[in-house]
Amino acid sequence: TLSSFVITFFVGQSYTFWKNAYALTRAVQGRMNDLGMLCAAHAARGSDGQLTVESEQLLSNLARNLRLVHLLFWADVLYRRSRTFGAPFRILLSDAGFARLAE
Repeated sequence: TLSSFVITFFVGQSYTFWKNAYALTRAVQGRMNDLGMLCAAHAARGSDGQLTVESEQLLSNLARNLRLVHLLFWADVLYRRSRTFGAPFRILLSDAGFARLAE
């Protein structure tokens, strides 16, 4: 029947969307983790093996910037997927929103 076809079609479309979003999520998470681990592994250390003050500051700034890039990435994904669902995040893509995030 028509109702069975419609339900099957939309469930299939929803599953495909979920599967693609999940794969994208894991890929982004993996690359961010790789970048953080690379920087932490090669950060300058003192003779006692502890991170130097400059290295700690660099890693802290890197973590903050990675969180910002991650937020902006998902704001863009939401914006492209839906004109209404991503509305609260669209402000982040404006000049005023970006300036506020940079503070």
